[in-house]
Amino acid sequence: MFFTAGLTTDKGTVKEINQDSMMLKVAKSKEFGRIAFGLVCDGCGGLSYGEIASASYVRRMEDWFYNELPGLLSNEDDTRKLDESNFGRHDPIELIKGNWTYISTEMNEKLYEYGAQKHASVGTTVCMLIILGNEYLAMNIGDSRIYRFSNRKVSCITHDHSYIQKQLDEGRMTAKQALVSPMKSVLLQCVGAAFKVDPYYSRGVIDKDETFLLCCDGFWRMTSQNDFARIMNVSDKDSEDAIEESLREQVEKLKRDGESDNISAILVRARDAI
Repeated sequence: MFFTAGLTTDKGTVKEINQDSMMLKVAKSKEFGRIAFGLVCDGCGGLSYGEIASASYVRRMEDWFYNELPGLLSNEDDTRKLDESNFGRHDPIELIKGNWTYISTEMNEKLYEYGAQKHASVGTTVCMLIILGNEYLAMNIGDSRIYRFSNRKVSCITHDHSYIQKQLDEGRMTAKQALVSPMKSVLLQCVGAAFKVDPYYSRGVIDKDETFLLCCDGFWRMTSQNDFARIMNVSDKDSEDAIEESLREQVEKLKRDGESDNISAILVRARDAI
């Protein structure tokens, strides 16, 4: 796969600091060729030390990317007992999924303990994506999201851990009611402020030309489906500068439309190598 990617972040119109943290990496591996990894963390609004929580998670994943991922890709760290059903089959996506679950649990405990010492709540949402070969793995905890643009259609491939999403899932609230609900910022899970975390995962095969967008709620909340399609249809702006300009234009539009939260997004286009 060949990748073109960009990112942007803005503290918004009200908050004094930006509690969002991000990371975007594109590298080359011997086993899978080019790989892409993106991560957006949103220090939970209303919680103290949110910026510490988001930055801490990103730092932990940066260490994972450089020091743990190479071993997973080469299979040197896969010490599971093999049976007839999986003999000789190396599935790095499943190994990565296990790593991410472990790290999320580890960071939840560390941030919870840090918050207890400071007598404060410390939390962050997480959404992250890795692309290996022609497959992707997406994960989220909280209400940061990942969108996919495939066959000219936009779909959300994550699932919010929020009060609003639970009400929608149970048929207790309509989409229109969700937009104006005073409970729209209430999370059921976030790393550091929950008793335990249960990440949501999505795995799939990538077509010849697809785009992924990772973003915090400050970005997706007031972005329409038409805007998502316009931003993610990057065939006519296939450069890092053009992608980041498109993201910045949407951020400015959101601020004009009344979005006051921190606003962050990463866009990754994946296509057959040329």
